[in-house]
Amino acid sequence: MITAQGFTLTELLVVIAIIGSLSALTFPALKNAYAKSRSDVCVSNMRQLGVAINLYAADNDGRLPVSYVVGSNGPDNNWWYRINSYTGAAPMAANWTSIFLRSQEAPYYCPETPKTKVIAGNLWVSYKMSMKLRLAQSGAQLGVTDGFPRVRVSEYAKILLLAEGRVAPEFNEYTTNSPATGVRYPHVGKLNGLFMDGHIESFTQEQLKARWSECCPNVLY
Repeated sequence: MITAQGFTLTELLVVIAIIGSLSALTFPALKNAYAKSRSDVCVSNMRQLGVAINLYAADNDGRLPVSYVVGSNGPDNNWWYRINSYTGAAPMAANWTSIFLRSQEAPYYCPETPKTKVIAGNLWVSYKMSMKLRLAQSGAQLGVTDGFPRVRVSEYAKILLLAEGRVAPEFNEYTTNSPATGVRYPHVGKLNGLFMDGHIESFTQEQLKARWSECCPNVLY
């Protein structure tokens, strides 16, 4: 007859060592999977925002929502507010409190954005629109509240529309140096970027730098 025997101290230590080794091997994989899932949520947010921007343009003579109205401090001076009714998200009232609340919810909120961290006194939307799509406006026929005409972009697949960032509604550089005009790389050193044709790519800072003159040109038409 075979009888069960207890572990000796040596055997117990061996088992503990094996469990520790397995945990050390699996933890990085679990961590990477968790980071990937959060990045996937972010990608989903961007797709939803991209659809909303296109729906807005369809209702506004093919013009994108203006990224930011220079000289205006009103809560309607940004693209977040202008597209909200097209996102399917909760209503966004024309006041900063409402925008603040929406900034912590999908599709405006990236799960890698710490809700407890306040920058410049505000918790703002996790995504920014390219400032190039505002700066490219020229001529007396375009006022500061007019959005950029989509038809003036010849290759939608090359032009970066949205990137990850906080504090301000638009970005104009690929670095993290400026909270106002810079971007963030929250996904293990990468950011997600939405292009005008609707596709999304992931960039490190060096990769975005290499593509900058192509995806964020100074002159779009």
